[in-house]
Amino acid sequence: FKKAVPRHKFHPDYVDVGLVLLTCLMAIGVNITSMGLIGKTSAVTFQVVGHAKTCLIIASGLFFFSSSATGTQTLKNLAGVFIAVLAMVRYGHLKGIEAAKASVKD
Repeated sequence: FKKAVPRHKFHPDYVDVGLVLLTCLMAIGVNITSMGLIGKTSAVTFQVVGHAKTCLIIASGLFFFSSSATGTQTLKNLAGVFIAVLAMVRYGHLKGIEAAKASVKD
């Protein structure tokens, strides 16, 4: 079992340290963007954007790694992504109607 677990060795040119720092900076950027999004919109909109990100991750995984999935599995995943995208479009449409009604009242 121990032989199956790969051991990682750091490169002498500190590429690994640079990648870890880059990942940390990207995470900080995501957190700042998230706080700004919640501040300008609502927590529900933030959740919808989070689901959109998840759909993009699933779709890109299907695109890049679809050879390891069976046909039925791929079809179910695509159907799930499609339903989620439809729900996000519907949410955006309803928010647009709500914003239009609010602007007419003002």
